[in-house]
Amino acid sequence: MRWRAWFLGAVGFVALWVLASLAGCGTPSTVGAPQPGDQGSASVAPEAPVGSGSLVPPVVLEPSEPPETVHKPSELINMWRVAANGESEDTWLRLEGSSYALWRPCGPIFGGWRASTTEFLASAPDGWVGPCETPGDIPWLTSTATYERTADGWLLLDESGTETATLRLDGIPPSHPDVWDALLEPPEITAELLAFMNDRPAPLAPHLRAATSQDLVGYWVPLDDFPTRPFVEFDAGPPRTWAGSDGCNGVGGVWRLGNGGWLLATSGPQTAIGCEGVPMSAWVSDAARAGFDGDELVLLDMSGAELGRLRRGSPA
Repeated sequence: MRWRAWFLGAVGFVALWVLASLAGCGTPSTVGAPQPGDQGSASVAPEAPVGSGSLVPPVVLEPSEPPETVHKPSELINMWRVAANGESEDTWLRLEGSSYALWRPCGPIFGGWRASTTEFLASAPDGWVGPCETPGDIPWLTSTATYERTADGWLLLDESGTETATLRLDGIPPSHPDVWDALLEPPEITAELLAFMNDRPAPLAPHLRAATSQDLVGYWVPLDDFPTRPFVEFDAGPPRTWAGSDGCNGVGGVWRLGNGGWLLATSGPQTAIGCEGVPMSAWVSDAARAGFDGDELVLLDMSGAELGRLRRGSPA
């Protein structure tokens, strides 16, 4: 009988030890808990005590703006040798702040261009130096919509992502008897030029709705009536061109609208006849944002200041 008592006592002791372990009285088990160095186990931050004040609300980013600089537009300023369909090997593109000189063997051809952190646009030529003939359009340049860095320069692409040209640093054009030697060298880059090229425009005021490309297309006139009938008309393209008048002087260029109403527009040369009207060329070419206040189109500069307001109109 003694051996039976001893056996029952041992069994009882083991049972009590197991129950105590399951109740948490023994050392806590780590089986199944993520261990340091475990592959595939996510790291979970400990929760802050209630009332500790250490919990931070999540930050919500607005998707209305492009990334904070994929590229700096000022990096395009230089003298670049061009490789593009229809161009000879001796072709260079000199990009300044808002104008370009396309150097062909006959001499330079001039026009306007603009860029944001992601977009590029250039107008058809508006000037040239003999013996170059009237150049007409430059399809590879005017169809360019964006740009990407390469090992030795830039790749230009159209809206479909197809290559239009490559730019690389490689010498300068030969001198021309009718062109200043300064136009043979890369442009000087000043602090003012860097600010003009790289600064992001101020966001639209809360009461304004960002314009879209579809919104902008059409014929627009100032809120006030003038006998000279100043106007601006945005064409859907491609390419997207605009034409307008201050009442006496015609002007035009190309345009593109990005996220948040970010407007890029070039402006060609114009006459300087004085008359009653509004400075439509400056309103468009100096505008950095386009928004709507109800049905009124509002053009704003880099600082967010209003340049002018327009309403839908129709040609005379």
